[in-house]
Amino acid sequence: MRILLFLLFISLAEGFDESFDPIEFVASVKDEPQELNFTMPDTVATNDPYNLLDEVDGIKAHVDSLMSQIEGYLDHFNNVTGPEAVEIQDFVTAVARAQKNLKVIQDRKTNAEGRLENITVSLSGLAIQLHCYQDSNCHPVPITTTLSPAPDYNCSSTATNQTVTYVNQTGQFRIASRQNFGKCNLTLKAESPTGLMFNLSITDFTAYDSTSSLLIIPDGSGKTFNITSDQQINGITNQFIDIIPSGQLKFTINYIALDTCEGANCGNGICNVAPGNKPICKCDSCYQQDANGKCTIHKPDPCDQFGEYCTAADNGTCVTNSWDCTYYCKCPGVSPTCTTLTYCDPNNHDCPPQRSPFLGRLTKLIHV
Repeated sequence: MRILLFLLFISLAEGFDESFDPIEFVASVKDEPQELNFTMPDTVATNDPYNLLDEVDGIKAHVDSLMSQIEGYLDHFNNVTGPEAVEIQDFVTAVARAQKNLKVIQDRKTNAEGRLENITVSLSGLAIQLHCYQDSNCHPVPITTTLSPAPDYNCSSTATNQTVTYVNQTGQFRIASRQNFGKCNLTLKAESPTGLMFNLSITDFTAYDSTSSLLIIPDGSGKTFNITSDQQINGITNQFIDIIPSGQLKFTINYIALDTCEGANCGNGICNVAPGNKPICKCDSCYQQDANGKCTIHKPDPCDQFGEYCTAADNGTCVTNSWDCTYYCKCPGVSPTCTTLTYCDPNNHDCPPQRSPFLGRLTKLIHV
């Protein structure tokens, strides 16, 4: 009985025009209104496209079962030269070919199903037109691409406002399906006004019409990011970030909170957080900032400027303190461990407990 059903299926399939592919026809439907322009083969009975697609799995299962039975018959005959075996082998070849073709159809059907979500409205119009061909007085309904109303986003959800409290904390605003946004803003904020900055990653962004938009506004920065596609925004140091969706959208915003000084390269210095949560370099004592704020410019050696206060006395020398870029004098007759003298006085060999004041006029006095 199953063999007879299969032969009936093969005979029906031969009625199709080889150039007509129902799956490609469905997949080719465009978003804008279209008039249907094709001729249904006389040998094909009109049917709902969803039923035509769904029957592929059932037919494939029957063919697989039939193939298993035939292979059992071959084992039973155990003869490759007898008339029964030859006939069965020919039949097996035909079934295998049909099985392969059905596998191709099944794969294409699976692929087509993945796109059905985006063309649901168009397929509804297509189904109406296909059914119309059964009636001689039918007037096809034009296909439209008007989207059904999107559900309104729940603005009372706790996920609309999120707060970060520590470095490397992560989170997200995820709108996984089409939602309609009215006056409903999302907010991301740092608990402390200083010490944290944000990196944002916008993915899976879709605006369903030209009036829909997504704006990201760091509070008080004067900047507005108008999101039109997936993108990355790094280094937002503002405490508050307003996220303003409008219209029909879906998107995901992943964020991570980083130390404000993350990635700062100060050169010969360290990064501190200035008012306004801005990273700023504090230079080592012997360095100062360049035009980019990095500590790359070495201060003048103090011994070049004040060294004569030390060398005015015979055998006096000037020494630079590398840790604070100051200097002191090693004077003759004074303990070599003394580091508080700023000039050498040949009449005084004491080491003061604190750094001595500058006495520039002493240079002339010493040379007299």
